[in-house]
Amino acid sequence: MAARPDTELDPRYGSRRLAASSTAEQVHDYFRDTYYADVDSGDKGVDIKRSMDGGEAADAQRDWMSKTLYADIAWTLSEFAPGKRILDAGCGTGDLLTELKDLGFDAGGAELAPAAASVARAKGHTVSEGAFETLSVDEPLDAILFMHVLSHAADPQAMLQYARNLLAPGGIVLIRSGNDFNPLQTVLSDDKGHGDFWVTGDHQHYFTFDSVERLLEASGFEPIYKQSDFPMEMIALMGDDFIADPSLGKPAHDKRVAFETSLPAETRRQLYRALANTGMGRCLLMAGRAR
Repeated sequence: MAARPDTELDPRYGSRRLAASSTAEQVHDYFRDTYYADVDSGDKGVDIKRSMDGGEAADAQRDWMSKTLYADIAWTLSEFAPGKRILDAGCGTGDLLTELKDLGFDAGGAELAPAAASVARAKGHTVSEGAFETLSVDEPLDAILFMHVLSHAADPQAMLQYARNLLAPGGIVLIRSGNDFNPLQTVLSDDKGHGDFWVTGDHQHYFTFDSVERLLEASGFEPIYKQSDFPMEMIALMGDDFIADPSLGKPAHDKRVAFETSLPAETRRQLYRALANTGMGRCLLMAGRAR
């Protein structure tokens, strides 16, 4: 197994970051020119490749996402955003945009990678191509989404501060990221000897709920909502160790899908809000309102 990159504490937020960090230009170059080639080869973004390949597996993934994550994003926007004018920063191939438009939101995207932007446009979406930090808008936005974007950014605070200038009064940002170095990961890392298996060279930052709260506050936002999601590490700790045996990964994922889709939406959100308060769960979803 290849050695994982070293991380260090980020004293600004209390999260961890790559010790050998990349510049904004290097990050932009990678996601514009290389990332989707890595997706196509299967080295990155298995879920993105599944969606792009289509077929039954893509349909099943879209159905699960529609009932869970996308539903929770739409619920959060309806609860906290002052209107329906939404931008998905780093929109990829536009699946979330499709869901939001179907639910009545005025949603558009921004995307670095020409290949992804082209796929999203083919689905009928308006997508601005290029770095988010150069984006301009005709009208202020009610919400800007950063779905697994800030962990890759060279300077996530600068991106949030730029976002703040694009928002209407009362506008929000919604952030999704890995919930890294969480207590269950630490058990797998230390007691099971897996090391920091979630650390990769293209993720610059490894956030927790507390560190995203500090990031939001430093960027001029008031944290207003947080929820977690399924603690996948729990399945590994119960004996189906998909870190040691990757062939167990799909059965573990299928158990998660069965669990989440069996719950009423508000019951699932109640559970994941409770997990967020303990710092547990594989990923985080947090909203902040511009001050």
